[in-house]
Amino acid sequence: MKWLALVIILFLAVALFGVCSSGDLTFREVKHIVLEWSLALFIALYFLKNKCLKLFLAWVLIRAAIGRFEMANSAFATVYINNVNFTLHTVFVCLIFYQVLADRLKSQVVRYVLNGVCILILLQALDMILQYFGVMMWIVPLKQEGLKYIFRNSFIQIIPMEQVKFVSGFLSHPNMAASLLALGIPAFFRPKWYWGIPVVCLALFFSHSLGGIIPAALALVVFVCWKAGKHRYWIIPTLISLCSVYIWKFDSLQNIMAGTGRVGVWKEIFTNVIPKHPIIGWGIGQYKIVFTTLHEALIGGAYIKERMVQAHNEFIQLWVDTGIIGVGIAISFLVSLVVRGFKEKTDMAKIALIGLMVTVLNSGVNFLFHTTPGIIGLLWFAILGKKGVNYE
Repeated sequence: MKWLALVIILFLAVALFGVCSSGDLTFREVKHIVLEWSLALFIALYFLKNKCLKLFLAWVLIRAAIGRFEMANSAFATVYINNVNFTLHTVFVCLIFYQVLADRLKSQVVRYVLNGVCILILLQALDMILQYFGVMMWIVPLKQEGLKYIFRNSFIQIIPMEQVKFVSGFLSHPNMAASLLALGIPAFFRPKWYWGIPVVCLALFFSHSLGGIIPAALALVVFVCWKAGKHRYWIIPTLISLCSVYIWKFDSLQNIMAGTGRVGVWKEIFTNVIPKHPIIGWGIGQYKIVFTTLHEALIGGAYIKERMVQAHNEFIQLWVDTGIIGVGIAISFLVSLVVRGFKEKTDMAKIALIGLMVTVLNSGVNFLFHTTPGIIGLLWFAILGKKGVNYE
């Protein structure tokens, strides 16, 4: 394949001889950055098979390069490059993981992987339930100081229930714990694993995190409509009633609508951040710089600077970073997965579609793909991206 050889030679030439505006970076650092970006672009054009993902990564790199020249003489040049490189590596690893799964997944492998996911989710759920009742197996959640959660490692410690401030299992935040349970619950929508659903639901309730509870509840409603037949007419109202009781008991409608500060943050992003670069965005990984700096200049920014270093909405943050172009490509990718899932018409495709739904909903109120539970979302994407996969 002569064209492949030519492409490889071209990217070798760019990697070896290319330069970019250096700012306060050394020439060696600049060369290394060009090398990384060249390799990333080569993978985007050759390794990734999904056209949307290939286009997305190519756009991310192009926007990063544009931003690097924009920031050439700025005081933020080094910070810009560091954020780009860090975020680029994360994007890189996630896309490679997706493509490897989409290439290698077979029906038997899917079954084994989902069984493993169920076991891991049950371990997380059981640890959260034990924490709620004061039994600390590995990690002791001590207290919340401002916006920080304080933990201590321990091996089997029992404390009074009234001293338990929050439960998060093996993760560092109740929201992350709830996200993991919510994304994992579709794996239990198989006959041999139905028994695990109540355990996961109980742990979700104890998390007090509506960002995980509501998507999981909707997943259960969809599952019941799919499997329960005529029994859905009493099961679904029961689920809705349980959710209503939970909201009345642990939270309030006002808190839900306020989103613990999220709505105010989103309003400011749409008012002061996105309008400045709505089409091409500010550059991958730049939300943390742009939003916190702008917010501090406008209204002091103490609250935002400490807490909202992520937008708590992946689509809004993606818009800030990559513009409407990046968001459009990402949505096109998700739509392509949904279309493929409906075409497959297998039980596994239906389960993966529910998993995708939970992933999208949770991404709307959390920074899911900036945390470890996001790896389960990538698994659902990969299953939908693989034609002809089933678990029977």
